[in-house]
Amino acid sequence: MSLAFTTPTTALSFGSFVNIKAQGGTTPYTYALASDGVGGSLINLEDNSVTYSAPSAYPTSGNSVATIIATDNEGATAEVEIVVGSFQTIFCDIIAHELDIPGRVFFENQKVLWPKDDKLFVTVGVLTSHVIGNNIEYKTIANNYSEIKTINNATTLSVNIYSRGIDALVMHPDVLMALNSTYSQQQQMRNGIRIARIPSGRTIQNLSELDGDAILYRFHFDCVVYHGKTLIKPVDYFDKYEIAEKVNE
Repeated sequence: MSLAFTTPTTALSFGSFVNIKAQGGTTPYTYALASDGVGGSLINLEDNSVTYSAPSAYPTSGNSVATIIATDNEGATAEVEIVVGSFQTIFCDIIAHELDIPGRVFFENQKVLWPKDDKLFVTVGVLTSHVIGNNIEYKTIANNYSEIKTINNATTLSVNIYSRGIDALVMHPDVLMALNSTYSQQQQMRNGIRIARIPSGRTIQNLSELDGDAILYRFHFDCVVYHGKTLIKPVDYFDKYEIAEKVNE
């Protein structure tokens, strides 16, 4: 059996981690990250698997993909790619993974040209973001006194399902079911988010309209996603501030 990966996920949110493992070939395996990727870190484990931890933000290069390379004892190699991004990235990945439509689920207003074929594609946009928590605490991390800022939101996403053929007409319920799949639940737990099972208003709208000589099928629903973000940075102790002393003569 040739060397390959068994990967439980194809996307990961900033600051999250996942355990992955190669199989086949000749053990033991070694793992490395491609230098031109999004970054992050690897921890090799005793069972020949590896834990990949995603970075806390995109690098300046803007690359959003981590490429993990496994090498077996005879020099054979295998690669796996994991997309790293925000909670919207995870949301889009779930739909694309479950409907098996890679590259056809994307954010709105990203200057992406819509597919010209008759098959299904999906766009996701942000409508509102309701703040449900905004906190700060202080801890000593790696010998640095640090502030930990955390914000929690309930964000309403606008999901639009399109096709020039009949795919959107017959498959629009599949998009909602994808968000409640086993893979979706695993991704929600792995990335610390929660996706509402029922769309806002319990409604999927039919917004189909004429597009030249044909009908562009379009179905729409809004979905709430609960998510958070944490920022950590070192700060000074209160006793490190310089206090001016005034002497009255």
